[in-house]
Amino acid sequence: MEALYKNLASIESWLQKAPDPSTLKNDDDFMNVIVDVMSRSIYVLRVGVSLAPSDEKAKRGYTKHHAIIVGHMIRLTKLYDGFCQHVAKRQLEHAGIFMRLIHETEVRINYFIKVNKGKAFKNYILTSYRSERQNLIDLEEKAKKRPLLPIEKRIKKSIIGCLQKDQISFKKLRAVKNWKIDGKDTRGMLRSLNREWDYSYGFGSSSRWVHGGWLELSKYHLKRKGRYYLPRLDYGDPDPRIAGPITFRCLETLIIFLKWSKADPDKYLQNITFNMLRYLQSLDEEHEKRLNKK
Repeated sequence: MEALYKNLASIESWLQKAPDPSTLKNDDDFMNVIVDVMSRSIYVLRVGVSLAPSDEKAKRGYTKHHAIIVGHMIRLTKLYDGFCQHVAKRQLEHAGIFMRLIHETEVRINYFIKVNKGKAFKNYILTSYRSERQNLIDLEEKAKKRPLLPIEKRIKKSIIGCLQKDQISFKKLRAVKNWKIDGKDTRGMLRSLNREWDYSYGFGSSSRWVHGGWLELSKYHLKRKGRYYLPRLDYGDPDPRIAGPITFRCLETLIIFLKWSKADPDKYLQNITFNMLRYLQSLDEEHEKRLNKK
């Protein structure tokens, strides 16, 4: 714990001495500072998901329903780590894929914390088996026509074993018609969080990196030459408008998570995280001023 507090104190010290955003001259300057914030954000996120509200819970662990929230927070931390790596390598296209996954994960965290009801958690577990349901149906049809191959038998055994652990019968799984979590897709969850505007600008916009629409292809994978197009193998360069907001969203979600988990009763980590958010906001505001002057 001594090393942990020492590292957190060093983050506090860095924030106090961090460059004044008004002194930054260009995007490279902004990105250098934001990458510094990102490296510290990874550490803060890892500490936050590792804290437990009591020694008993630290040893025993979480109930299944609460583990869904904790698991999503760990997933968010790992996804953010991957995002940071590709931003540092200046690989916008790879970082963009992580953006989409981060948006989806933080929305779920915020939704589950808000609703906090058994029905939603049970439905999440059930709807997680969508592809396995299709696999079992396919294997069932194959078994009517011929003996299953060894690999098919192993797949079936593995899926049934997982279903049994979660106390889900194949009959119940087969009867599922609505695969939305708690009856809501991402837009529905955002609506419940009073953030429906974020669907288009956040989740929707970042989806292009996953699905590869024409806008993404034409901007980042092809180079136009008259009426024709040439391959483009270089990467786009992440800028503060991407790195900053994603970091902000992850840290904001961490504060919500810490309030829910009650693992930071003195709010020491929350206060550090809040100060990081304030600094990120000042960077964003200054960068926006520069853009408006162009």
